[in-house]
Amino acid sequence: MLGWEGTPRLGFHAGLLAALTLGATVAPAGARAQEPAEDPAAAPEEAAPEAAAPEEAAPGAPAGEAAPAEEAAPAEESAPAAGDAGAAAAPAEAAADENPFMRREAPFPAPPPAPPPGAAVTPATPPPAPGGPDRGDPSESGLLGDEQALFEEETGSSQRRSRADPYEEEDQNYLFLGGFYRANWTPQGLLKIFADEAPRAIYNPAVGIELVVRKNGFEIIPSLWLQGFRTTGPYRERGDELTETEIIVSDLNTFMGGVGFLWSVEFNKYLSFQYGFDIGVGVTYGDLNRTEAYPTDIAPDAPESERSWRNWSPCPGPVSEADPRRAYCGDVDVTEGREVIRDPVTGDALSNADGSQGEHYGINVRRWSDGGGLPNVWFRLALPHLALRYKPIAQLTFRVDAGFDLFSGPYVGFAGHIGF
Repeated sequence: MLGWEGTPRLGFHAGLLAALTLGATVAPAGARAQEPAEDPAAAPEEAAPEAAAPEEAAPGAPAGEAAPAEEAAPAEESAPAAGDAGAAAAPAEAAADENPFMRREAPFPAPPPAPPPGAAVTPATPPPAPGGPDRGDPSESGLLGDEQALFEEETGSSQRRSRADPYEEEDQNYLFLGGFYRANWTPQGLLKIFADEAPRAIYNPAVGIELVVRKNGFEIIPSLWLQGFRTTGPYRERGDELTETEIIVSDLNTFMGGVGFLWSVEFNKYLSFQYGFDIGVGVTYGDLNRTEAYPTDIAPDAPESERSWRNWSPCPGPVSEADPRRAYCGDVDVTEGREVIRDPVTGDALSNADGSQGEHYGINVRRWSDGGGLPNVWFRLALPHLALRYKPIAQLTFRVDAGFDLFSGPYVGFAGHIGF
């Protein structure tokens, strides 16, 4: 009885319990799921015979009494068997961890799902090399796309342009400094609005510097320039007699300042058409000399030095009564009230003064400030001012000008500028 139910039997049960425990550990989950579930109702039926054995009455004992206490001792001794089984299972699990064939491993992660057919596949970004640029920072990535994105954020431009590109950004000021040449041409017809006789034409060149302030195709152009008003020819005011014709010799000049306003119609970033107007004012300097004149055809023997434009020649001075030029080159009027200019040595009358009735020989016209008719200031009003602007590179522009100045007549010119 002790040989089967005693200590040797407890050792057998502990070994059997460890084997079952390890089998449950390494068995696949599917195998364990396929094991049939135990029926709780059947368990009491199987245990009933074993439970009924201790209830048998001992020989000679009355019916219904329990078995003696000595016979229940083996059942009490079997209680420590569970503790011994647990102690035996711990070394078995340690042995399983040391055995690679019995070690439990973490399951492999499931692969990512395949993309749907036709979808674009984005390659994975490799990690940055040690010590290399930070690919996460656009300023250090070294990629053209990142650099262009930063440029667009800083400048608001979607395109990186070279320094020589003539393209002009919106709402940005551009400054250019340069010079210009302008040729005013005053035709005889314009002069004859105020005179019965006038030179054929007056050529008035101008040269100067200008600053161009440009924004959104609109230009403000302050400028300074010198302009000449040089001419020689016959002149007679409207309503005067033919004998009042004079030869005028002008070496007048003006120093002027003004400002122009031009709007642009751009054909492309290189070429544009401009239109606007100019205003200006300046001071005059130099002389305007006047001398009595006669028709050259009435004195065919006159020296060549006295001949001038349009068959008019300057008088050499007062001539004698027998000279055919007498009607045009008369004596100086020395009557009372006439202002006369005399020779400082001989005292002879040389000419009547400017502004005085009589004969004038080589007399300079007085200015407004002296009561004369020569302006001290001159004006410019160019309306319209038309131009063709060419910009080959960002730092260089050229302009061809044409227009009409109400004070100097039509003009043409050109200009060049350097940007800064």
